[in-house]
Amino acid sequence: MSVMSRLRLPITIAIMVLLGAISGCASGGRSAGGSPPDPDLEAAVSTLVPALESSFGTKYAGSRIDDGTLVIYRVPDPDLDAFVAERAGRAKVELRAAAYSLSQMKAVADSIIDDRDYWAGRGVSVNGAVPAVDGSGVQVMATGQKADTEALLRQRYPAVPVTIGQDSGPIVPYATVSLPPIEMSAPPSSSRTPEK
Repeated sequence: MSVMSRLRLPITIAIMVLLGAISGCASGGRSAGGSPPDPDLEAAVSTLVPALESSFGTKYAGSRIDDGTLVIYRVPDPDLDAFVAERAGRAKVELRAAAYSLSQMKAVADSIIDDRDYWAGRGVSVNGAVPAVDGSGVQVMATGQKADTEALLRQRYPAVPVTIGQDSGPIVPYATVSLPPIEMSAPPSSSRTPEK
């Protein structure tokens, strides 16, 4: 069975969850934050995110929806910024700097997934690797001693920072999927400080 055929159902589910959260389908016509769905935001997500991944692969890092705003992480680039400004429409969009592009992070995540047998021979079970939405590196889901495993991963894959995330058992390796990472934020709280 090919990787893509094994990923088809999880990808479909992930897309449905994302679209449901954006459109408010799962909450009686309200988005995750309790406000009505924003057609401008929906249009921006559906057009900008795929275009950024395909046209700006060496600069685009990831996206997330944060309190009604499409936050786009990218390695600063005036052409990408102009592209977003021209195509965002009336949606609220915020550009944030990223240290690494999605293509850089995917390359490392794919290498980690490809090296699962190598890690298994060293007592580390790698269950997944994903690019960080904010372009800060790659998060790996693995079992083993966290500090030791993180140090070994960083030594073997020095191109981008690699951290160990919370392991919840075997997962689908999203690093082999061509979809960009998109994160949905929790509703705002009074203790939250904005990112810059």
